[in-house]
Amino acid sequence: MKYNAITAATKVVMQRDYIELSKNSSLLTILLAQIDLIRSEKLRLLTQIKLILFQGINCQNLKTMQKIYRA
Repeated sequence: MKYNAITAATKVVMQRDYIELSKNSSLLTILLAQIDLIRSEKLRLLTQIKLILFQGINCQNLKTMQKIYRA
């Protein structure tokens, strides 16, 4: 009788642990997906910043060239 009670209790604990692990695994998957989204957004923003800086340099170069040609 004791053995059956211990076995049943062990099964309950194992099932509870399995459910908890499944929840944690799902949360981890969601977090990893969010990290990937953040990384891709960061790359997109960095690309935009580089384009803006490049346009600014080109604009500055254009102004410098205009000054040279006016002189």
